[in-house]
Amino acid sequence: MTQHYDIELFSQRALLLGKQTAEDVPATLAAATHAFQIFDGKSSTETDSVERKVDRPFFAAPRKMITNRRRIIEGGIELVPPLTPGSQPAPCELMLEIGGMARSYVDAWVTRYNPISRDIECATAHWFHGKKFTEVTNARAAISGLTFKVGDFNKAMTKTQGSFTEVTDDDLPTGVDYSQFRDPVVVSAENSRMAVNGVRVNAKELSLDFGSDLKAKEFTDLRTHRIGDRVATYKARFVPATTDDLDVYELQRTNTIIPMSFLVIEDNGNTTMLTVRGQIEKIDESDEAGDFVYEISGNCHPTDDGGDEFLLLYSKPIALVDTMTDLGSVGSPYTEGPLGIKGAYVGPVTWSLASGAGPTGATLDPTTGLWTGNCTAAGTFTPTVRVTDAIGQTATLALSITISP
Repeated sequence: MTQHYDIELFSQRALLLGKQTAEDVPATLAAATHAFQIFDGKSSTETDSVERKVDRPFFAAPRKMITNRRRIIEGGIELVPPLTPGSQPAPCELMLEIGGMARSYVDAWVTRYNPISRDIECATAHWFHGKKFTEVTNARAAISGLTFKVGDFNKAMTKTQGSFTEVTDDDLPTGVDYSQFRDPVVVSAENSRMAVNGVRVNAKELSLDFGSDLKAKEFTDLRTHRIGDRVATYKARFVPATTDDLDVYELQRTNTIIPMSFLVIEDNGNTTMLTVRGQIEKIDESDEAGDFVYEISGNCHPTDDGGDEFLLLYSKPIALVDTMTDLGSVGSPYTEGPLGIKGAYVGPVTWSLASGAGPTGATLDPTTGLWTGNCTAAGTFTPTVRVTDAIGQTATLALSITISP
């Protein structure tokens, strides 16, 4: 008798993902609230084994007893920003969290994700492939290939690992809601910028591999999956700067740890930025469609405080905040500023006058943003100050400074 199979089911896949309140406490998932969008999803199993080296009167492979079974779900995620940075999480947040990152809000302006080394979240996953269903618990993720690249969209590859029991037959979920996963922005010359060690460059790519060591651990009454270690690495490709301010060979020779930032701007002005602190361990000189290109790579390194070797930042456009008293008097030394900057920006910044004039006798320092001098005239002065960061972002603010007699 001929068997007929529904081959079209092969391409029908869906993932539900929800945060657990504790290890070994599976989350209850629903298609309408826990649908998680990945692309090129696939699944496999891994096991540990114990050999039984039984004596035999002939050559034979040892029997193995299978234990510590675990499920692997792999796929790509799009790093789509929240609609309102500074008060909303990114749609891909849970995958970042179980991959060893934590979210914070900065000044109600920036949604920030930074690496952490403890209290990493775990999740329950429901994986549907055709008519096969698997529940995966205590899941954590290894993240690789986090890439900002011209001609592509911001994305990362993930490997989620957790415990499971059996694969069962079940229908694909209905009512799946992917509405929070908006269409990604394709990175282009018009909407992207990059700086290396504070110098703006013409770049092609900045990518990151978390280097996470994902381990399946088994104890009495508990099987868990942990990120045992992490050694993050980066790769950056760019055309050499036209100034003498960026000598990659000197930075390599002096073992200097440098900042790198890749910024992508949405149509509404909100930004997504990947920043990396890395040591230049390798320099490749290559050709990009006839142009000479540097490809630098190496390990990522945090500051002494930790947790900042790489950052993913979703921000509203940078803005200035008046933190000055805006008061002074004739004949007295006057020192005010600098203004506060809100948003994800790359230093060093440059200060300038966009319009108007400051107090007579006082000048605006382009490096520090301080007004200094001895004021020689009373009155109210209304300068508009501009700040420009290393990656080309600008913001302005109109001031009202009163100098008394």
